[in-house]
Parts: sequence; structure tokens; C-alpha cells
Amino acid sequence: MLFHNVVYVIVKQPTYLSDHISQIIVWIKTSFYIDNQLPQNTTPLKSLPTQFIWDENSSEQFKDALSSHNCQLLTDEF
Repeated sequence: MLFHNVVYVIVKQPTYLSDHISQIIVWIKTSFYIDNQLPQNTTPLKSLPTQFIWDENSSEQFKDALSSHNCQLLTDEF
């Protein structure tokens, strides 16, 4: 249902760092104006760790998180 909002999709070739993961870039049309300023009542953003450490279950956990009801609702709202 969201595909009519997609303007461009670019799938880059895998890098020398990986032979099976490609960067995906997507431009999506939106009617919302995104302000670069954070509202004053928000909590400050926290820096993410520089690297995620994968283990044997990470792939399945990532898929489960993306397919969760909450994530699907957030995607639909976006």
C-alpha cells in the first residue's frame, strides 16, 4: 500500500566489506514537513554504539522485530 509513495529505489552493489549485503536507498513522498529542530519537551537523542555485535540469533531476532505488530503499526503510520 505504500509503494505509490516511493519515488526512487537504489540498490547498491555489495562492498568489499560484505559479499551479500547491499545498501538500499529509498526516496518516499510525504506531505509532512520535517523540521530539523527538536521540540523543547523531547528527551535528548542518544548516540548509537559504533558497531552492533551479531550473534547466531541476530538475524532471526531482527526479522521478528521488523514483523512485530508494533513495528508494522509504526511503518503504516510513517
